[in-house]
Amino acid sequence: MINLFIYRSGSESVEQSGSISDIPQLLDDKDVVFWLDLEAPSEADDHILLDVFKFHPLTVEDCRANRHSPKIEEFPGYIYYILHAVKTDASPDHFNTIELDGYLGDNESILHLKRGVLRLRRISARQLDVIYRMSHGQFALISGPVLPFYRDIYDHIGRVTDLAENYRDLITGALDAYLSVVSNRLNEIMKVLTIFSAIMAVMIAITTGMLLMFWKRGWIGKQRG
Repeated sequence: MINLFIYRSGSESVEQSGSISDIPQLLDDKDVVFWLDLEAPSEADDHILLDVFKFHPLTVEDCRANRHSPKIEEFPGYIYYILHAVKTDASPDHFNTIELDGYLGDNESILHLKRGVLRLRRISARQLDVIYRMSHGQFALISGPVLPFYRDIYDHIGRVTDLAENYRDLITGALDAYLSVVSNRLNEIMKVLTIFSAIMAVMIAITTGMLLMFWKRGWIGKQRG
């Protein structure tokens, strides 16, 4: 699915268009800012990124691949980034993310949505680094009055990262406590088995000794005539 949203300078509304043929003209119009949303695109849609926007083939290849960690790269005239968002159908006990591959140019933003997922904890730290670079003026395309908004996003991501770490510590602590209980229970079982084995060893030794004594005295093992 392809959605094109257009904002024209001075306008009070955002236009929505489904015509890809409008993009070359929009790219040349600096009074226009537009957002192109590619949700689960096919390989045939890659020509939009390669032929219309002239993005580097390696970034398009990354868009097609799944399960990438967050990153950001700067190219002449645009920025390519990979971020992750929590899926809307996530449950309290199972957080998964959806990968967002995006391009940010002078007056365009392209978002490439994919279905591949990663665990929240696996990507939160790297995502925090990407947002930090965006929010501290490291890229010419992200500067000036928009930086406070990126810093606000950075603060939110930081809280999510801390929350993920706290949950990991809680789960690790609970697992350690459970393993400790299991280990103590196993030790108690082993003590009982050891005592039982010792008692059985004594009984076997006594029984064996008595059998040997009976055999020597001819009380057992004799054939009846």
